[in-house]
Amino acid sequence: MRLSRDYLFTGACRVARQHADRAPGPRRGAHDPGATRTAVLEALAGGNAMTAGEVASATGLGRGTVSTTLSKLAKSGAVTKAARGYQLAGQAPASVPGDAASARSEQPAR
Repeated sequence: MRLSRDYLFTGACRVARQHADRAPGPRRGAHDPGATRTAVLEALAGGNAMTAGEVASATGLGRGTVSTTLSKLAKSGAVTKAARGYQLAGQAPASVPGDAASARSEQPAR
C-alpha cells in the first residue's frame, strides 16, 4: 500500500499539533559534561579495581556509558587496566581473590 505525500504530511502535522502544548523535555545527553567522568572516578577512588558493571551499579549510570568512559579514561592515562576491571592510575594492583600469584606474594619469606 502506498501512502500519498499529502496523507503523510497531514499525519505529521497532526502529531506535531498533539504535542505542541507539551514543554520540551531534556535532550538526551544534556547534562554536565564532566559528571559521568567524575562519577566513574569517584567510584574507583575506593582503591579496589572494578569492572564496568560494578561501576555502573555503584553510580547508577548505564553499563555502556561506563564502559565507554572507562575506555576514554584508560586512553588518557587516568585509569589503568587491572587483573579484573579498572583502577585509578598510580594505585597498587589490588589482589584478586583466589589469585595464586598474589597469595604467594602476601606470604612471609621463609
